[in-house]
This record gives sequence, structure tokens and C-alpha cells, in this order.
Amino acid sequence: MLDGIDYFNIDETIELHRLAKEMKIPLVTAAACFNIISFSYFSPERVMLSDLITSEDYVEKVMQATYLFFPVFPAELTEEVIAGMMQSYLSGKGSIEISSYSVTPALVGAIITKYIVDILVKTDNKTNIPVMPDMLYLDTNALEFKRVNR
Repeated sequence: MLDGIDYFNIDETIELHRLAKEMKIPLVTAAACFNIISFSYFSPERVMLSDLITSEDYVEKVMQATYLFFPVFPAELTEEVIAGMMQSYLSGKGSIEISSYSVTPALVGAIITKYIVDILVKTDNKTNIPVMPDMLYLDTNALEFKRVNR
């Protein structure tokens, strides 16, 4: 299954992960923040996002997901930017949003599509997205993929 929900819709994202685990369906997800794109493969036999997000508070759930998906914060995500996001949320907007570069959605789509096709076609040349809690991310400034082992 491909998780196409913006992770700021955290309750819907957690519910998707809960259902995928219940139905024993693996789930692939990607998230973008400024120049960082993360790729995660969730296995129902291991851990799903619904197991990792423990808070009931919306802001805290989003922060837990942000730290999970972005082990390296983009330089652009300064305290001032975070404060502005929180102010927007607290002023009644009801959600938090993080910017990404205009190129990141296209990159996310292309890379995830390649991964899904590899799974469906069962090729030997698979994109290597590790099983969560490990993850893969792309730094679009450095044009480097990096793996995080947790």
C-alpha cells in the first residue's frame, strides 16, 4: 500500500497505518521538508506509524512524526520558522504546514513509483528502502541518499 496522505493530517495517517497493520499489508510512505525527502517501508510484522506516535495532542503527534521522518532537519527549518508554524496553528488554522522545495514532490513521486514498480514486477534490481524504524532519506542539496539505522 502507498501512503499518499500528507503526514500533517496525522490522525488520518495513523488510521491508515493501523488498518494496514490489521490487514497485514505493508505500507510505503514518503515525506518532504525543504530539501530533505524521507522514504519509509512499514511492515505489519514489525512497526507501523500507529505504534510509534503515542501522544493524543495534535501538535505533539506532528512533532513525533517530524522527528521520525526527518532524522536530519533541514537547515531552513529554523527556530523562527518553527515558531511561525506554531503561531499559525495556535491562531486557529487547525493544522501545521512545513514548506518543501517545488522540486521535491516530483522527486518523491518518481522515486516511490520506481520502488512500487520494483515490488510489483518483482525485479532483482530493487530500490533499497529499509524497513522502519530504519529509513532512507535524500538530501536534495547534496544530491545524496543516506540510510538511518535505528
